[in-house]
Amino acid sequence: MNPISGETLSKMIDKGLDYLIVDCRFDYEFEAGHIKNAINISSPAELEAFFFSERLVQFMQRRTILVFHCEFSQKRAPNLWSTLRNLDRHLNIEKYP
Repeated sequence: MNPISGETLSKMIDKGLDYLIVDCRFDYEFEAGHIKNAINISSPAELEAFFFSERLVQFMQRRTILVFHCEFSQKRAPNLWSTLRNLDRHLNIEKYP
C-alpha cells in the first residue's frame, strides 16, 4: 500500500482514471460526509462480501486504482487493505509464485 496525497487523488479524479475509493470509517462517520462516489466498507466481512462478489469481478476487469481511506489513513485503511491482500492470496494461493 502506497500513501497518496489529496492532490494526487484530485488529479486522478480530474483525469478520469478508473478508481474506487473505499472509505474505511464507521458508518456514522461516512454518513456525516465523504468523498464523492466513495463506498463505505468498515469491516473485514463487508470487505470480503464486496470484493469477492460476482458484480465486482466484472467491474475489476478494468485496471482500477483502489484507494483505501480513513480519518487519518493510519490504521483502519491500512488494516483493511492488508485484509484484502491476505484474502486474495488465500483464495488464489495456487496462482501465486
